[in-house]
Amino acid sequence: STALFKMAGVESEALGARERMSLKLHSNNVTCAAFWLEEDVVCSGSMDGTLMLWRVHDGWTHRLRAHTGWVTCCAFQPFGATLVSGSADETLRLWHLSALLAADDSGETNVNERANGSNGSNGSGSKRSVSIELKSYGGCVKCCCFSPSGALVCSGSADNF
Repeated sequence: STALFKMAGVESEALGARERMSLKLHSNNVTCAAFWLEEDVVCSGSMDGTLMLWRVHDGWTHRLRAHTGWVTCCAFQPFGATLVSGSADETLRLWHLSALLAADDSGETNVNERANGSNGSNGSGSKRSVSIELKSYGGCVKCCCFSPSGALVCSGSADNF
C-alpha cells in the first residue's frame, strides 16, 4: 500500500509524523514513490509493473502501464509535467502527464509499443503521446532522478558498466 504521513516538528528539533491516509492501489508490493509538488500528486511504482498517480486533495487516480517488469524507481521533473520511471525490464521511460491531468479522467493508460516514440492509449481507445522509452539497458534500472533544473535525467542500472 501507499501511505501519506503528516509531518510534525519539521522546523524544530523534535521530529514526528502521523499517518494521514493510505491507499491499496497495486496488486503487488510498492517499490518506490515520489511526490509532485506542483499538482499535489503522488506516484507509486510496484512489482505489478505499473505506476499509480494519486492526486491527494480529491482522490483522483490513474494507472500507467508500459513496463513489462516491476517498477524500481520514479521521479517527477521539478518544473513541468514529466515523470521518469525505471524498471526490472531494463528500460527507462519518460511520461508526459499534462494530457492526463487536463482530461481529469480516472482510469488507465496503456502503452502498446515498447519502441522509442511509442504512443499511449487511454481507456477509451483514443491515442495520445504519453510515454517514450529513453534507454534500454543490459540490466535492471535501479535508480533515476532529474537535475534540480529539470533539464537532465540521471539513471543507474545493474548492467556492470
